[in-house]
Amino acid sequence: MRLLESSAVPSESREQPISTTVDHPEQLPFSAKLVVLAIALVGALPIVLRRLIGRALGRAFAALPSRERAIAELQLRAFLPQANPAKVVPQMFAGLGETILEGFNLAPLIADHQRTIRCQQPELFEWAITQGRPILGLTAHTGNWELFAAYLHARGARSIAIGRPARNATLHQALAYQRECAGIRVIWRSGRGGMQEILQAFEKGYIIGALLDQDTRVRSIPVPFLGTPAQTPVTLVEIAKKHNALFFAAFIIRETSGSYCLHVTKLDEQGSAEQILEGYHHALEALLREHPEQWMWFHKRWRTLPSGERRAGKAYLEYLKGVAADGSHSS
Repeated sequence: MRLLESSAVPSESREQPISTTVDHPEQLPFSAKLVVLAIALVGALPIVLRRLIGRALGRAFAALPSRERAIAELQLRAFLPQANPAKVVPQMFAGLGETILEGFNLAPLIADHQRTIRCQQPELFEWAITQGRPILGLTAHTGNWELFAAYLHARGARSIAIGRPARNATLHQALAYQRECAGIRVIWRSGRGGMQEILQAFEKGYIIGALLDQDTRVRSIPVPFLGTPAQTPVTLVEIAKKHNALFFAAFIIRETSGSYCLHVTKLDEQGSAEQILEGYHHALEALLREHPEQWMWFHKRWRTLPSGERRAGKAYLEYLKGVAADGSHSS
């Protein structure tokens, strides 16, 4: 595999001109230090054992009558009826558990990446990084998405992820530190400072990764996804177009426990922002039809109406029940 191993990768690829660092361990609050310590202790376990524990915990959670399970089952019935929720949902939660515990220490995976990570179209990405242009990689919560970001760093790519701070400050500080340890540089999408760093990243020609598969409170537009409009963040795409960026839909899929495949599709940078997002959704849909268990179906993906009104939790569940029962995707 030769993804991002081209000699065209700039020699300054490991410079960090954009401020994405978090506090050093001695500067973290005590509560965050405890979380970092707990993560480090679990991360010290052999990765095979962590995978087994993660999958077991995920399957145990899938057996509980949680709201997350209900949303996942209903969204599958409503928007991907060919899938079997009774089979897919336990697999999805097992995969999530595996991803979380792998993420506590990605070093063993990165050290062995030439054997464990392959790309379906390595030449495509190789070509992209020779262009000297910024790249916006539109990705999703599939497979082990944290591993994708760490892998780009390990291959010498000047890459940055756009992230949303966790609601819990302690958890955010701990996870931000953990990501930095894995070589994942993140621009946190909050306030004017974050936007300035994003603009700098485009100006400096970085590969910028963005998870766009959730209904969030950022500026979004309705874009068809699995047959129904879904509010999709649009600002990054608009900024990227102004900076003459290349666009890719890029996902990582777990093939077997311990092996992964990168799926990379070039999108038409000449299209409108909406057309680019439609291309991203089209690529994601194709992947989900083949690997439905690898996406986090409990996200309330169709929560916001085209009018901008957001359905409350109970209202959203009722909407999903109606769609699943009669097959109508009407809002």
